[in-house]
Amino acid sequence: MSRSHSHYKDFLDLRGDGRVVLYKRADHQNPKWTVRLKIPETDGFVVKSTRTTNNHDARRLAEDLYYQLEGRARRGEPINSPTFGRVFDASLIGRNQRAQKYVNGNIRRIELWALRYFRDDRIDQITENKLGDYIEWRLNQPRRPAVASLKNERTALRQLFAFAKRKGYINEIPELRIKSAKPNARPDIPDAEWKRLCDYLPAFVDKAQDKRRQRERYYLVLYILIMATPE
Repeated sequence: MSRSHSHYKDFLDLRGDGRVVLYKRADHQNPKWTVRLKIPETDGFVVKSTRTTNNHDARRLAEDLYYQLEGRARRGEPINSPTFGRVFDASLIGRNQRAQKYVNGNIRRIELWALRYFRDDRIDQITENKLGDYIEWRLNQPRRPAVASLKNERTALRQLFAFAKRKGYINEIPELRIKSAKPNARPDIPDAEWKRLCDYLPAFVDKAQDKRRQRERYYLVLYILIMATPE
């Protein structure tokens, strides 16, 4: 074992070119295999745990992951996208000069809800469908949010996804759709209240302070009566 690999318990270069490497950490008692991948035409390495101590399973998982990431790289997709939580933390850097209103607003909205829901999800795996599931989850909370609150959250999330796009973590900003609230039509005026209003309208006109206001009130009365006339 070379000196550069002395901190590994095992080191397997599956192809002999450094593209697919399996190793175990020497400082762990019962280490699982870790895979280190070098995808062509991309910077750095992708390092992930295979979560297995089995040699055969680790090899299969490593090769499968390599081909998966190689395909994503050919399609121009990010291959090592961070989690939602890491993107959120990174987006906070340099924002200490922002207005306190912004900090207490958009950032706090994400902390309270979206961060709880998406923290460990890879940012490039948060699709429009997943955002739809998030809205359903929000609507099923004990304190049901108002549509205006959800729209404010959407604004905050769009800013976070825009940051992720600028960093190259995602190619497109997913759309978060919010259904409009059902219209809550005002009930008709009860007959007794309508009669009371009609009885008062002549006095309302007569009590005007001058002729101009009296004319305005007269036109208002006509408008009320016309609007109340059934089609």
